[in-house]
Amino acid sequence: MPIRIEVDTEKCGNAMECKICLRVCPQRVFMMFPSTYEKYKLSERFYIRPVHAVACVLCNLCVEKCPKGAIRIITQ
Repeated sequence: MPIRIEVDTEKCGNAMECKICLRVCPQRVFMMFPSTYEKYKLSERFYIRPVHAVACVLCNLCVEKCPKGAIRIITQ
């Protein structure tokens, strides 16, 4: 069964301030990326992407624990 995981970046805001989905996911589905890339400068904002969605076991911990309700898991 194909799984699609959506992260609403508008709701999520700056992922560096939270990181709950990174901590609770047993399969390490999510990764954090800088919003901007400037040489020799650390980005102030970050976003989350589900880069390993195929590893998702549908435990729904990320959905349940996200304080902003920014994560949806869609099964097809």
